[in-house]
Amino acid sequence: VTYADPDMAMPPKGKLSDAQIADIAEWIRRGAPDPRGTEAATPLTDGDPLAGADHWAFQPLPREVPAPTPRTPNWARGPIDAFVLARLEAEGLAPAPEADRRALVRRATFDLTGLPPTPEEVEAFVADTAPDAWEKVVDRLLASPRFGERWARHWLDLARYADSNGLDENLAMAHAWRWRDWVVDAFNRDEPYDLFLTKQLAGDLLPPTSDEAEHADRRVATGFLVLGPKMLAEQDKPKLLIDVVDEQLDIATRTFMGLTVSCARCHDHKFDPVPTSDYYALAGIFKSTRTMANTDFVSRWNEVELALPERVAARDEHRKRVEEARRAVEAATEAAQDELARRVVRESARHILAAAERIDSVRLVEAESFARGTLIVDTTMWGSAESPIVRTGKGGPQHVEYDVDSPVARRVALEVRYAAAEERPMSVLVNGAKVAEDALKATTGSWHLDGQRWTRVAEVELVAGANVVRFERAGESVPHIDAWALSELAPAPIEDGLVPEVVQALALRLSKATAAEDPLLHLVAAHARLPRDDFERQAARLAAESRAMDEPRLVAALLDGLPPTSLREFAGRVQTLLATVDARWRAEKAAKPDLDKLADAEFERVRLLLHGAGGPLRLAGEAAARHHEPALAARLEQARADQAELEAAKPAPIHVALGVAEGKAEDLPVHIRGSHLNLAKEPVARGYLSVVVDDVPGPAIESGSGRLELARWLTHPDHPLTARVMANRVWQHLFGVGLVSTPSNFGLRGDRPSHPELLDWLARDYVEGGWSTKGLIRRIMLGASYRMSTQFDALAMEKDPANRLLWRQNRRRLEVEPLRDSVLHLSGALDETRGGTLLGSGNGDYVTNDQSGNAANYGVKRRSLYLPVIRNAMYEMFGTFDYNDPSMHIDARPSTTDASQSLLMMNSPLLVEGGELLAKRVIAAAPDDEARATLLWRMVYARAPSADELRGALAHVERVAALRAPSADGAAAALSGWRNLSQALLASNEFMHLD
Repeated sequence: VTYADPDMAMPPKGKLSDAQIADIAEWIRRGAPDPRGTEAATPLTDGDPLAGADHWAFQPLPREVPAPTPRTPNWARGPIDAFVLARLEAEGLAPAPEADRRALVRRATFDLTGLPPTPEEVEAFVADTAPDAWEKVVDRLLASPRFGERWARHWLDLARYADSNGLDENLAMAHAWRWRDWVVDAFNRDEPYDLFLTKQLAGDLLPPTSDEAEHADRRVATGFLVLGPKMLAEQDKPKLLIDVVDEQLDIATRTFMGLTVSCARCHDHKFDPVPTSDYYALAGIFKSTRTMANTDFVSRWNEVELALPERVAARDEHRKRVEEARRAVEAATEAAQDELARRVVRESARHILAAAERIDSVRLVEAESFARGTLIVDTTMWGSAESPIVRTGKGGPQHVEYDVDSPVARRVALEVRYAAAEERPMSVLVNGAKVAEDALKATTGSWHLDGQRWTRVAEVELVAGANVVRFERAGESVPHIDAWALSELAPAPIEDGLVPEVVQALALRLSKATAAEDPLLHLVAAHARLPRDDFERQAARLAAESRAMDEPRLVAALLDGLPPTSLREFAGRVQTLLATVDARWRAEKAAKPDLDKLADAEFERVRLLLHGAGGPLRLAGEAAARHHEPALAARLEQARADQAELEAAKPAPIHVALGVAEGKAEDLPVHIRGSHLNLAKEPVARGYLSVVVDDVPGPAIESGSGRLELARWLTHPDHPLTARVMANRVWQHLFGVGLVSTPSNFGLRGDRPSHPELLDWLARDYVEGGWSTKGLIRRIMLGASYRMSTQFDALAMEKDPANRLLWRQNRRRLEVEPLRDSVLHLSGALDETRGGTLLGSGNGDYVTNDQSGNAANYGVKRRSLYLPVIRNAMYEMFGTFDYNDPSMHIDARPSTTDASQSLLMMNSPLLVEGGELLAKRVIAAAPDDEARATLLWRMVYARAPSADELRGALAHVERVAALRAPSADGAAAALSGWRNLSQALLASNEFMHLD
């Protein structure tokens, strides 16, 4: 509006008057308050980044906070109550009376364990007249392992816990549960909060320990920094890394300090005294931390091993020895294979002659030549252009059919060449008759071409003329089939010194060698079929025809000069060619070990016959082992035995968890407007918030990331924010609302504390009590303030409708986890197994995309804490009952009311089944209907029914049973009535709320 910049002149068609401009400037200076309201806005900083440093939250935590002396005697049970009562008296109000014992024990049991009390626990407290009866209840609940499960859930909300990444690549973080279980254990053992905080920021940097459990504990804790969502496929990797830093900084400062520091990434904080330089001082700490394991196309978060360094070193040494043993096996195998290959080359002429005797006794069928079927041809993934295979097609049963002509009826052997790394048996049918049930069941070692092997499937009867051979499987996956063959049952014998498997494989290939795909074998087959008495003349004719083939050097080597006078002479020429190519391959391979093929295309065709996967002159696996030279076979056997012995001595596996490590220590310059592409000239030294440093100087960061120094600064006894924020969170979970109603924003835009002196007293007591969270909870719960009822008071409601003065306890609705858990608990179906994971996906697997389904198991009847949290695809009941986006820091669960919640309580299988199981429990436990109704009320509401409730309940059960009676026996009809009543109570407001 000042027209200082012509490109931003507003309004564009004419400048405002000086008075109007002055009014707008003043309005902006006052924080641009909504002109429709009367509430004053927080003034802007007027260019001073530390304006607002006098805000209450930045003032030092007092060393002593004396409690007031209220006028009303005998109500306050300690300093906490004195602060509350004094404030009420100042406003002319009085506290509500103490809640009745049944409501009180129900409230405490839910607050500390997230489950309802049993009728026996309620009655025991009601009957206990000892002065310390309430104290015993609180201590019992704090000692329960369920306490950690309940209070860990509060912390998981703050830490944005999830079992998947979310965002662009929603991958399973299958080890996240270890951090969750660590939080549960930490609350149960009442780990001091200063150590609890330190471990999550810098557990890996604490002084070394020889206790492996403690060593693992510290590393698991740092998963706090890794849990956040990340744009793993972001291709601007520096941006990805600085975005991760921003997310960590945001979660740490909001969780531990109750400040929105990340607002200062692009500019000085608009309201709080946090300049951009302070943001980058903190950001440098997290940038110097390794949170990402790599920055691949789809990057990966960091994970850490949980064993002591010496055990990791021993494991690594063992791996090294196993690798050496593996290489020894490879070398022995290669030596034995090499000797066998040389032998086959030396005897290749004899092998050719033996195979020629069998050409007409076998018929090879390439698997891809099927006539009909659901399988697909693969030339790129598991097969190749030279050796296609067929594999599983679309889902459902799999099959292929081949049409085979036979000149006469005959009995032949059916053999198949396939690869399989797992058992996928198929059935084989010939002309509709099943000839094999579990064909191709055996594994071959891999799915690849080098894993292929021949196996005899069955002896089959062919009819003269057309035949149909069918391979099928009811399952959805089949082996990888390369070829199959029909051969005579009694082929010509094989001479001594030859390898039978080579002869058979060569005969199979010769039987269907084509000029285009297999020119050398095509020539061999053509010569093998020449009549013996006219071989020379026919060979000359073949030579003339073969010169048209696109293999001039190959043809020249075999046919130029005088035509061969016999098949033996021709086989000798082939042997010479094979030996030439073999020698060339060995020489070039020696010079260049990573060579994978010959540059000469013609010679490469020949090399594949010798050394290519599936080549007829190449043996592998068991077939090769039978023909190894004895000394080399013994060497190989010993190498394998050594490897097996080492692998049998493998040390116990080392668990891994999400966790950070130290990265390259670096100070960051201010990123102008938050962009990593627009940097200030000078870096900002790693450090802390300026507004606090004057009162609590932080330790100097001289080396490393500075995470441990940051934790030390945050847990300094005089830090103005850390203890206040956590004490407020504890109060929030016991009263429904914190003394500061914006628990993660103690800044100038947050709420002021309703009882500032009480908050300071709680914070100081927390620190001086050794940062004991259980101690703080106990102190609050033993007071009269916590024990107040939710009784209505008209005067108090008029003066303080939000109950910020704490004139009564707040009525609260259960969150979704205790609601679900309580239904399971009351029905007797709750599985209280602690810890572990229910995630059905492997680490790094996609959990929600077009190639995967959500494998999370939500049907398990474990506590809700243990159900998987899948970002972008949460359990439906969680979303219905206000469990917000788990990618975000959740400082307070909202409590909405809508129709979908009631519909879920009326219709969900959880409630229907829970109502029936609860009904069966009360029917079995009580002798008559009145006793059953009374027990039901005590289980669900922790109280007995009134006379009117009892009459109504019994009438309802009778009415529902009567409706069922015509179609059910008496017991089933009665059960339907009790089931209906039980579900009604579970869906009621009284059950879902705490008084």
